[in-house]
Amino acid sequence: MPIATVDDVLELALPSGSRVLAGTGGINNEVTWVAILHTHTSPLDDIEEGELVLVSADTIGRLDHD
Repeated sequence: MPIATVDDVLELALPSGSRVLAGTGGINNEVTWVAILHTHTSPLDDIEEGELVLVSADTIGRLDHD
């Protein structure tokens, strides 16, 4: 089974110019699960060790104002 790393996701699946803001030491870690979060509340409140959270700049802007 092929393995996708955080770097693969960054390079192949995200818009150009996307960047890692924290946890760059795990850039070569395997991605084993993907979930889409609907941001009615902050998706950053319940992050567990080893999880990767992808958040758009628009969403971050809304979270700053909530």
